[in-house]
Amino acid sequence: LCEVLGWDAKTKRVYLRERPTDAGDMFGRVLYFDLASADPAVLHDDGWTPAGEGSDHDPELARRLVVLRERLRPLASEAVPAMPWHTEILGSDTLRLHGEDYPRVRVRARFSYGVAVEVPTFGATDVVQVARWVIPGRSERLAVIAFRGDPFEGGYEVQVPLLVKEVETGVRRVGWGKLDE
Repeated sequence: LCEVLGWDAKTKRVYLRERPTDAGDMFGRVLYFDLASADPAVLHDDGWTPAGEGSDHDPELARRLVVLRERLRPLASEAVPAMPWHTEILGSDTLRLHGEDYPRVRVRARFSYGVAVEVPTFGATDVVQVARWVIPGRSERLAVIAFRGDPFEGGYEVQVPLLVKEVETGVRRVGWGKLDE
């Protein structure tokens, strides 16, 4: 799941936390978009990724997260349609992973602002926009889309953050991990 942490005006970064939903009780990853970079739409890993179950209760990671949150400005959400304006099935195939076959369906969904994504889905073909946030002083928005992008055990929801322009053209190919290759 994607937790929006906030905006750092000094570094011009939007911070997020990717939280695993498996039974491992893991901390996840701290990620950011660097709006001062040459390609602000690239999502970066801040290097907080710990290994092992139970890392969500690591006191050092909890302390670092508190310190990060204290310097960030919360982002205001804006009301946007969750459902896409248009959805189409592009095709289907089978993904062979760890000795098992998973039926995969490629879906294209078009949202407001002209944002269009192609995603691999497993178990269901729904693609939704969870929310969109305003970035202070910027025309770009932070959007999070959700779909069943993890094939294991019939398909789990994944949430993927996107930095979107006010008006977009083209289609973004979005996936979870390396499972969409």
